[in-house]
Amino acid sequence: MELFANLIVLGILAGAVYGLVGIGFTMVLGVARIANFAHGSLVVLGMYFTYLLYTQVGINPYVALLPGVVVFAILGAGMAALFRTRSDAAGETGELLLGLGFLLIIESGISLVAGPGPKPLNYSEASVNIFGNEVEVTKLIALGLAAILAVAVNMLIRSTSLGRSMQAVSLDAEGARIQGISVDRVKDATVAISVVIAGIAGIAISPFTVMTPFGGAAFLLSAFAVVVIGRLGSPIGALFAGLFIGIIQSLASGYIASTWAPLVSLGVVLVFLIVRPIRTEATS
Repeated sequence: MELFANLIVLGILAGAVYGLVGIGFTMVLGVARIANFAHGSLVVLGMYFTYLLYTQVGINPYVALLPGVVVFAILGAGMAALFRTRSDAAGETGELLLGLGFLLIIESGISLVAGPGPKPLNYSEASVNIFGNEVEVTKLIALGLAAILAVAVNMLIRSTSLGRSMQAVSLDAEGARIQGISVDRVKDATVAISVVIAGIAGIAISPFTVMTPFGGAAFLLSAFAVVVIGRLGSPIGALFAGLFIGIIQSLASGYIASTWAPLVSLGVVLVFLIVRPIRTEATS
């Protein structure tokens, strides 16, 4: 029983990372209908943003959230404009190619600036004991931030005019356009918000994650899994899906073998794909 409790705790902590990464991706895919393949690399960019501020300027990683939101909002606005331009010129194919282009540019840029090798932030070793596990406080902060972010984005969708416009565009973009909603502006805002969330995710997990310039693929795969298990456009669903994946992987590692954890989670994703179609939160 103690092993089970320990694995659940570890799974929740790992799942918080998946949830953080998935919240932004489910938004851009569910509302803007853009499969931004650069999403994982944006998380990595947030990590390196924190690393440079901490090692070069001495700024606390959590204080880095403030300038990080501004920087990633500007970056997100620029990416949104480019996605719209490519969509007008070449449709979804142009969007996919642009996302891949962003992925390569971000990864190569990070490698050139910070070097290709892995880098730990080494911010804090403070921990608390939970069911016999020494859990880093920074991981608990990431879990709390994931919950706050999911609730905040959910409130944005449910309780604001922008959120209601997002729901309308997600359901029927052409119908929303007929009703006078600026679909392009809604999609631009969604892309920008997703980029900010990706940056926040990277900042939040940087204190306890060894970062590499080319680690974005793993984050992107986890984001896809979160989208499949949760619902498109649902931040709360993304959080719980991330926690579910983290727990499944942790139990597989503890009771079977660590090498089986990715395969078990992949099997769960395949089951969800078979038994339940992917649909947006607004349509459920």
